Amino acid sequence: MEIRVLARQGKGIREIAGVVCISRNTVRRHLRDSRSGHYKRRASRPSKLAPYQDYLRERIAQAHPHWLPAPVMLRELQQR
Repeated sequence: MEIRVLARQGKGIREIAGVVCISRNTVRRHLRDSRSGHYKRRASRPSKLAPYQDYLRERIAQAHPHWLPAPVMLRELQQR
């Protein structure tokens, strides 16, 4: 993180805030909190196509030398 690098170089909070273009309070918060800037990993959600994946793979394999357009596959899924 650039804020920590600048702080290690001996730059002040005001100077860091000016370089990074954020407020001084944000700089302070980043320097205080060791986990700031890290996002929590989200739980993966099932895809809308998850129930149809086997069928789609089978259809793609059947049409292998040729390309199968997505609207055609959508129409087939709607008919099922």
